Amino acid sequence: MPLVKRRKSAIAAIKWLSAISDLAMGRRRGPRLLIYHQVGARSGLEMDLEPEAFEMQLDWMTERGEIVDLDTALARWDTPGSDRLYVLTFDDGHLSLFENAFPLMVHRRVPFTLYVTTAPLESDGRLHGDERMALMSWDHLRAMQRSGLMTVGAHGHLHLDARIHPQSVLAEDIQRCNDLLMKRLGVEPRHFAYPWGHRSDAAEVLVKQHYHSAAIGSQAYPGGRIDIHRISRIPVMYSDGSAALFIRKMWGGFRLEAMLRSLKDRLAP
Repeated sequence: MPLVKRRKSAIAAIKWLSAISDLAMGRRRGPRLLIYHQVGARSGLEMDLEPEAFEMQLDWMTERGEIVDLDTALARWDTPGSDRLYVLTFDDGHLSLFENAFPLMVHRRVPFTLYVTTAPLESDGRLHGDERMALMSWDHLRAMQRSGLMTVGAHGHLHLDARIHPQSVLAEDIQRCNDLLMKRLGVEPRHFAYPWGHRSDAAEVLVKQHYHSAAIGSQAYPGGRIDIHRISRIPVMYSDGSAALFIRKMWGGFRLEAMLRSLKDRLAP
């Protein structure tokens, strides 16, 4: 079997095992904060969701629950029925969000949060210079602002991994991001998402000084009261595109998949 097919088969197996293991662990608590990146960018990356799948997901969430903005979800975290609240969060600011996902959200009038990485918007418009990851311009962001649907969050200036950079570098990066969001969009961001989904103790000190909340990537066993500066999110990927998988992921969060991802990150930061 070719390597690509073996990889797809392994991903599918992990997802269905995760769905089964979620049944034993019980329904995930609290609002579902979903991580999206690209929608219809044709990048070939796992983070690039098909527009048809994204549209299906919007309709399913709207019919089964309520898509709310981030502040509403945080305020209602421990209230009855909060597990049927959905928050759409997008990382980085990919051009395909503006071209393919934004029109679908405008049509349905659903709110969303965009955690913006600012350096590429000031230079070549590519995240880490990767041609597969074209980002929006400031004009695109201003157009989305005018919709009244977007909450602007910070995602760092250079998209740095907090685990491998000193606090002084992270402090400068955070400040640069905040300054640009204020200068270009007139926004003082209240919310932050750690690039790559990874936090550190040194970074968290800074983040608590600057932001009301902070989001990480996926967490294997979320539970108890929410830590507003370590909010666990659920990544939605290309391989989650089928209705059956997406529905199961919304029920339990695929905690086994998150645990395996966390283990991989610890072994190879």
